[in-house]
Amino acid sequence: MLLSVITDYELLRQFMIQDEVFNLVSDDGVVRDTYLPRTDGQWLGIFDDFELIGTIFIHSQTSSTVQMHPVLLTGHKYKIRLVMRLFFDYMSRIGIDKVNVTVPFIYKNL
Repeated sequence: MLLSVITDYELLRQFMIQDEVFNLVSDDGVVRDTYLPRTDGQWLGIFDDFELIGTIFIHSQTSSTVQMHPVLLTGHKYKIRLVMRLFFDYMSRIGIDKVNVTVPFIYKNL
């Protein structure tokens, strides 16, 4: 499994407009045919055997914090712990050594 920065926005767009993903990531009223991924942050691709199985969108929240939004295809959700380990390793490599995590209330059983 590999976590890598995505610079191919067409690959990203094709992943994001899949039925399973689109309803999770799009705002109300967004039309699938005209959907474009956000460009105000960084996209990381989660690859397994060279197949894009998920993404993590990272964007600034304040001058010292970022938010991350992971999405994994249903058949790969059991890999989330490995994905988070790869994410924390990535953050450490780019010089971020402290990560505060807030889990939404509906996911407290994770």
